[in-house]
Amino acid sequence: MIKDLTGMTFGKWKVIKRVENNHRGAAMWQCRCECGKFSVIPTSNLTRSRTRGCQSCNCGKRGEKHGMSGTKIYKTWKNMRQRCYLETSNCYKDYGGRGISVHDEWNSDFQTFFDYVSKLPHYGEKGYSIDRIDVNGNYEPGNVKWSTAYEQIHNRRK
Repeated sequence: MIKDLTGMTFGKWKVIKRVENNHRGAAMWQCRCECGKFSVIPTSNLTRSRTRGCQSCNCGKRGEKHGMSGTKIYKTWKNMRQRCYLETSNCYKDYGGRGISVHDEWNSDFQTFFDYVSKLPHYGEKGYSIDRIDVNGNYEPGNVKWSTAYEQIHNRRK
């Protein structure tokens, strides 16, 4: 006998009712995502956390809470972390290899990084990228700004 999941919540899904089994005989459930969309999901996907929310709103995408993974700022965050921590990165020797690191809260949470750097002057302007004020310092609050390529050329270690 299959346990009744009606009314239970799994990730962003709330189980509405049991529906007809699928072609393999698996128990299926009509569920509503927090965003309001409906889907029919097998028991195993719900109980084993194989789905967290609907794909159309991305609210259940594993590991992503901000919806910005395809943006320039997200790529900036990823590249900054790779330069500092990924020894196979072409830039590692100039960053992580010299002891440059990323502020702990920024390293572990994109949203925290975004909340800080998006308030700095020139954020989102064409031709600007993240730069460290003190080239020997870390990527951390108070030591980053948005600069043009020209400004960055003149902000090199001596």
